[in-house]
Amino acid sequence: MTYPSKIQVIAISRTGGPEVLEKIEVPFPTVEPGHLVIKIQYIGVNFIDTYYRQGIYAPGAFPFVIGKEAAGVVVGLPSDPAVLNDPDYQKRGYEEGSKVAVDYLGAYAEYISIPWKSAFPVPDDVSTRAAAASALQGVTVVSFMEEAYNVQRGDIILIHTIAGGLGMLMCQYAKSLGATVIGTTSTKEKAELAKRNGADHVIIYKEEDTVARVLEITNGEGVHAIFDGVGKDTFEADLHMIRRKGTLVSVGNASGPVPPFPPLRLMDKNIKLVRPTMGNYAYTASEVLYYGNKLFGLVSNGVLKPLIYKEYPFTTEGVREAQTDLTSGKTVGKLVIKSMAFRFWSLLPNLNETRTSQDPWELRVNLKGSSSLNTLSDDILMEVFSYLDVEDILTLRVVSKLYYNLSHQGIIWKRFLKRIGPNAPQLPPSSRYSPRCLTSFEAERLVIRAITVHINWVSPTPSTLFRKSYLAHRLVQSMVVLPGGKYMVASVCNWAKNLYSLVVYSLDHRAGGIVPLAETPVKQKAYNLKAKYMTADGQPSIVIANCDVDPSIYTEIRNNPRLKIDPPVPFQYICSCIQIPLDSLDTLADPRLNPRSSEFFEFAMSQPPPFRLLSVMRSSSEFGTIDLAIIGGVPTLAVVKGSETVVFKQLTRSGAITTMNCAREEAHSSYVYHICNIRILPHQGEILVIRTITDMTPVETNDRGLPPVTPPCLLTLAMFAIPAAGDNETPSHLPISLVSFRADDAEDIQISDPYDYDLLGGKSAADPVVAPPINIFYRKSGGRLRFIAMKLMPFGLLHKGQPQRPYYSLEDDDHALLCEEYGWRSNTRLSVCAGSHRSLVYGTPHEDRTDTPGVHSIYSHLGDPNFMDNYSLRRYGLLQGVLRDQYEQRSQVLAKFYLCTDLYDDLRRGVKAMAWDESVGRIFYVKPDDSHIHVVDIAYAPSQTVDGQRCPVPLADERMLEL
Repeated sequence: MTYPSKIQVIAISRTGGPEVLEKIEVPFPTVEPGHLVIKIQYIGVNFIDTYYRQGIYAPGAFPFVIGKEAAGVVVGLPSDPAVLNDPDYQKRGYEEGSKVAVDYLGAYAEYISIPWKSAFPVPDDVSTRAAAASALQGVTVVSFMEEAYNVQRGDIILIHTIAGGLGMLMCQYAKSLGATVIGTTSTKEKAELAKRNGADHVIIYKEEDTVARVLEITNGEGVHAIFDGVGKDTFEADLHMIRRKGTLVSVGNASGPVPPFPPLRLMDKNIKLVRPTMGNYAYTASEVLYYGNKLFGLVSNGVLKPLIYKEYPFTTEGVREAQTDLTSGKTVGKLVIKSMAFRFWSLLPNLNETRTSQDPWELRVNLKGSSSLNTLSDDILMEVFSYLDVEDILTLRVVSKLYYNLSHQGIIWKRFLKRIGPNAPQLPPSSRYSPRCLTSFEAERLVIRAITVHINWVSPTPSTLFRKSYLAHRLVQSMVVLPGGKYMVASVCNWAKNLYSLVVYSLDHRAGGIVPLAETPVKQKAYNLKAKYMTADGQPSIVIANCDVDPSIYTEIRNNPRLKIDPPVPFQYICSCIQIPLDSLDTLADPRLNPRSSEFFEFAMSQPPPFRLLSVMRSSSEFGTIDLAIIGGVPTLAVVKGSETVVFKQLTRSGAITTMNCAREEAHSSYVYHICNIRILPHQGEILVIRTITDMTPVETNDRGLPPVTPPCLLTLAMFAIPAAGDNETPSHLPISLVSFRADDAEDIQISDPYDYDLLGGKSAADPVVAPPINIFYRKSGGRLRFIAMKLMPFGLLHKGQPQRPYYSLEDDDHALLCEEYGWRSNTRLSVCAGSHRSLVYGTPHEDRTDTPGVHSIYSHLGDPNFMDNYSLRRYGLLQGVLRDQYEQRSQVLAKFYLCTDLYDDLRRGVKAMAWDESVGRIFYVKPDDSHIHVVDIAYAPSQTVDGQRCPVPLADERMLEL
């Protein structure tokens, strides 16, 4: 195997607090002939790590890589013939890909090279995550309870403290040996957890007298053995609680080392005091194998169940937080770190690297490449590259200068882009982003984003990767991101909040990041903002629709000169629709123009106005939710008017208007109806309408002191046929199908927006069309979130020889609908940015009903984690088809994102607006009274310099292809 020239580690350059921990880059470890090379997947967090960090244990030369426990896979075997013929080595059966756990100083690293005798083989039925959570502490437990004090049936033992990772394993193992277990801990919650893991008695030392309780439990005799991981604060009490001829085993220094004391103090009870280390019990090759096999046999059989409290990312912030949490005393069970070497993007260059063309190639690539392939012509090499996976292409970049250049060629990445299908982000339908004009850099960025966003999203521990802020030049009120991450539309105002407008921003601009390109005024704050890529008047465009209110019909002096209260005449509600051609935007977003330069402003002023008004509708009834779609080849706007009507407006010069009054259900005709959301399904000529139906009949109660009874409410999903253009004669339209749910106080109803881009198959009857489900979310009273997935129904060819089209139904059977509900703690309200594949869920304080609530948690939502749907399975297969290694996918629907401290603090102070682009994995948010747009990436994206060069800058090569 070819190893990278450098790896990332967590190290310290001085002793001190968590702030001395830093993630740095170091050379790949020296590989000795008798060593195993291990790719770390998980790292265990232990108090001994903090002892080295603080200087309690003397570290070696700085920078010093900390960590003592890890698990991973073997990627390099010993080359020494004497080792390969050693019977002890052969017993282990090592081969590349074997799982191992290690007790090795310097484990906070992506790769380690260690003597083969130091590794514990891990059986196939034990995960590396469980191995990292149990290796050091588990071997400590089984060796200490066999050799430091041999626990026997009938013994009474005391464990300080019992709710940590080590204490929990000690409790489980001692109970399996037949001992009576007494434990100490700090809270009632931890005490309950310890009892569930086998503890017979748990003492809450903050509330009880530990010595008195232990002597009470043991009838004044004391315990046979004490396993003490606290140290200084409990040592004096230990001498009172141990019985005659008892054994005191000091296993840690959580409160500090035990102060010096005269050994004569042990004479009173003939106490045996032991301060062992696991490394001296598992020292020889046979001892390591014995205790390793014993431990993982217990884990495999379920005798030992490592409890993982939390998983942290392999970052400076993540490791600092892990050690801070460990020493806080607030955790239960084990803390683990997931190494980035286990993730796909470990092959990607550091985004923070700054290199110039003058850097020697030895600093960037490994020049020890094979010379045999270099003799081949470039076209043959490119043909060879077409058989490689993405990891192989990225790995080639560190082999030689030639491969570095060839692996950036557009033909390679455009092939990958084609192979992953709808996993790739959708691009604007303009000539600039057509396959023919797509640059090699953009093609690579699309592929890398598609892979990394998915791997991160489906991980059991997703994490945010990068965060940046960009000046918006206005106060953003709401925003919509177009799929593909190229353009954003925002409703904005000035600092005085008396002038409002709509602004189109360019995203991923290499010179400015997020750049305002065009602005058009609106009379009042725009709400219900909707933007979509559509073809209008034969031009690929962004079509933008919004609602606002026109107060100009009210004059204070004429209508109400003395009382400036609500106007005596209704406001006029407006629904507007405008078009901005993509060619105009692409011209303004030309990366060769610096958006901060005077040349850019002169160029922009010379261009014709990009906005064109398509439609304006006015009504005395309030407009609600908006949707846009192509119906029968005609761009169409649909908007809710009032409570029970949907108005369709063709966005053409004739502009036919159609009104659809949604019929009431006969059984509930007297109830109050309200349309909450709509979604046009143009392929089947129908519209999905979600309504609440509330029974407002007064409910009498005899107790006047009770709060008013909440009226019962139904949430109804109904499919209506889209009426013919101009049909305004039908008094009411009956639904084709409907289904209802009991949903009192349902709010924040969101529907995902399916795109034709997502379709797979459908070219023939033998290749049925598959499409993602339509995801529906709504929040119930108490903050609980309900999820409904409308699945695709089997449907034959619409016309002979014509491709199939997706068809959704509300028939209430096991195939059509999937319903789930997520409970949460009572102080959290869950909201959602709905997506077809990735829905972003976030939590806000339940009591915060302002328009700028704090966000204290973000979650990844997987609608189909177990691949029950054919579309999910096919989409997964396309992405896995370009990867060498199978990525890890969780089985849980929700997973909480790891948020670094500064991001968490920023979000919980209040968020004015949030937007989510599921295709590229980007969260956009704005703060109240802040003119910046903040961007959080959960995917990796290669970067460019301002002048369009890659980072790091590739050097010219005489053999570089002109492709």
